[in-house]
Amino acid sequence: MSGPPPGYEDASSQERLALAGPASVAALCASALALTAYELGIADPEAYTPFDAPSQARWILSAGLAAGVALGYRTKTPATRAVPALATLALLAAAAGHAWVFAFAHGRLLLTLEVLLPALTGVLSGYAALVLGRGVGRHFAVLGVFAYLLNALRLCLLGGAWLLLLMMLPLLPVPQRGALLSALLTLAALLLERFQRLCGPTPRAAWAAQSVIAIAPFAALGSLGLAERALPREALRSHAGEVVYALDGPRGHHVVSRLQGGLVLFSGEMLALTSADAPRFAESLAHPALAVARRRRAVLVLDDGTGSVEREVLRWRDVERLTLVPHDPSLLRLAKHSLWFQRLGADALADSRVQEVPTEAAPFVLNSRESFDVILVNMGDPSSFLEGKYYTVGFLEALRLRLAPGGVLGMQVTSPLRTPETYASVLSTLTHAGFNIIPYVAPLPTLGEWGFVVAFSGEAPARTALAAASAALPHGTRFITPAVLAALFAAPASATGDARDSHLYDQPCVETYQREERALSD
Repeated sequence: MSGPPPGYEDASSQERLALAGPASVAALCASALALTAYELGIADPEAYTPFDAPSQARWILSAGLAAGVALGYRTKTPATRAVPALATLALLAAAAGHAWVFAFAHGRLLLTLEVLLPALTGVLSGYAALVLGRGVGRHFAVLGVFAYLLNALRLCLLGGAWLLLLMMLPLLPVPQRGALLSALLTLAALLLERFQRLCGPTPRAAWAAQSVIAIAPFAALGSLGLAERALPREALRSHAGEVVYALDGPRGHHVVSRLQGGLVLFSGEMLALTSADAPRFAESLAHPALAVARRRRAVLVLDDGTGSVEREVLRWRDVERLTLVPHDPSLLRLAKHSLWFQRLGADALADSRVQEVPTEAAPFVLNSRESFDVILVNMGDPSSFLEGKYYTVGFLEALRLRLAPGGVLGMQVTSPLRTPETYASVLSTLTHAGFNIIPYVAPLPTLGEWGFVVAFSGEAPARTALAAASAALPHGTRFITPAVLAALFAAPASATGDARDSHLYDQPCVETYQREERALSD
């Protein structure tokens, strides 16, 4: 018998080759829709939900999907709506990441976005999926695309591509993820349009739909070009957690991330605030000094201005004026308008008793002639000479001169366990600046044992007298109760080892701090 006709052996391979294009289009459309629904409808809303509020994104997305499917089922000409639906979803993806970053710094707009974006994503995704199935699915079925994709090897390759995308997306900031999804959806829309033309004549879409299709590629490119400005990739590489906001201020770079369900603030690459530590830290700094002060009429706070310390000060009803000198005015503005910081206490900044002074702490203290009953100092650790000047004899002497007779200074003085030599240096510098000091240690969930001090320009009272002052604590404190405050003062925290005083021209606390931090890192 003679063999098969020439070319007969290759018929099956030619069919498989012809199916590769439609199968790729089908796989791309399905993958882009699924990824977009998850990222825009679940992952992004959950990342930006305030740390103390549950996310409703999954329920909102589910309701939106159901509404979109119902809308797609009622569409009379699904073939003309499939491509515009993908293009519209691409426009939403291009804008979503930038909208999240913008809303983070604009209060309750974030709450609106938490409902609006998952709902829109669900409606558009459900609608696009159904009109794709109704308008184009029969072409895929006739060609045998679905049977072609059921091949084990192709399923493994498709799953590998999915796994690669799922691993890569978390490595990108939110705006870049949105831009990438927008590009995938735009590519799927363009390939689907070409596929429909090859399958036969298709009714022409309305001019509005054609405009959306034409704009989608430019929107994806524009979103990608602006994404680096909205949230730099460097911020994600340098900081733990899901980075949600970055801010360049006149006195440093600040990054906000979500880690283990809470807020984490990095200032100048240093950990400055966590939502787990902030309430306990603020109470530990503010209430001991305020409790032992003779008067609390005028209070000066040198702080990052995120609201936690200010809220604790304002619990005292006899505080008439709180003068706040923020470390960075741009961070203060963010705290006043961001819902996340408002939950931590930044709404206290709207109190009429708060007076903001947008200048650096050192010039204010050196040039001011005001007197304060209590001064609270929460400056960054002496990691560089920029922060180190706040731990020098000259600056601390200027603080002592700003205290009214009988006034009290409350100050954080680093960790006696993590950086014991730095801690001892700061206490020694306070003593040589003319203060009589009483140090104490408070435990913090993230930072561990942390050192504080109450300092007096005159003679310091006995610790028993300080413990008795705990009865004056205001209502509403969660961690510093009368019993806890008495225990803090009853257990003295003493510094060990030789300590050198810091001066503006010679800052050994900075060198010591850097050495101790390097030793911990090694």
